[in-house]
Amino acid sequence: MHELLYAAEDVDTAKARLMEGFEWTEHQALAVLDLQQRRLPAAERRRIIDVLADVDARIAELTARVTRDHGE
Repeated sequence: MHELLYAAEDVDTAKARLMEGFEWTEHQALAVLDLQQRRLPAAERRRIIDVLADVDARIAELTARVTRDHGE
């Protein structure tokens, strides 16, 4: 996500990519953009990125389990 935000040409592009990539609502995407990540200390940014990676891994694990259990 971090790379996605910094690679976006503008706020509208970043918002659209967040909504598409994470299946978020406009409200959720705007909330992330409003965090003003550039003001976060480096350690806090790293912690957030690590937590997000853990959440992404858990989502993948649960998705695989549901798919396997339901034969989809």
